[in-house]
Amino acid sequence: KEKEGYIRLLQIRDYKSEKDKVFIPKKERHKVCNEKDIMIGRYGPPVFQILRGKSGAYNVALMKCLPDNNLITNEWLFVFLSSAPIQKRIIDLSVRVRQSGVRPSDLNKLLIPIPLLKVQKEIEKKLEEEKKVIEGNKKFIVSMEKKIRDRINKIWSN
Repeated sequence: KEKEGYIRLLQIRDYKSEKDKVFIPKKERHKVCNEKDIMIGRYGPPVFQILRGKSGAYNVALMKCLPDNNLITNEWLFVFLSSAPIQKRIIDLSVRVRQSGVRPSDLNKLLIPIPLLKVQKEIEKKLEEEKKVIEGNKKFIVSMEKKIRDRINKIWSN
């Protein structure tokens, strides 16, 4: 349970659900992350999940990306690592090891195209605008589905 002196222990599953939260005594030796950090799920299925949005100590099934923010933004790295070609490349490499998983040594060899920071930020801004449109469309769809259900219920109740 969450209490003073304890920290959340993050596992891959915690990025999908808040159902089974685990807390452990806070110690300096724990590797920790925050909501903005990019985390990689080392084991699967699916292998090479690119995650973020949680803070706490993390277990060995996760590793944290530590980009040089003078060269690359977290958002650019997140988008790059989440892209289909990179996902395929890393997943293909992961099946060649004894236990299917992502090896840090494979990631260290990954060549990352790094546009100027200004360009990265322009792309991020456009992506944020598109995400807002997507969220607006999702809300619209939910409201239309409710409207349809309400109309059907009204028809059946008459």
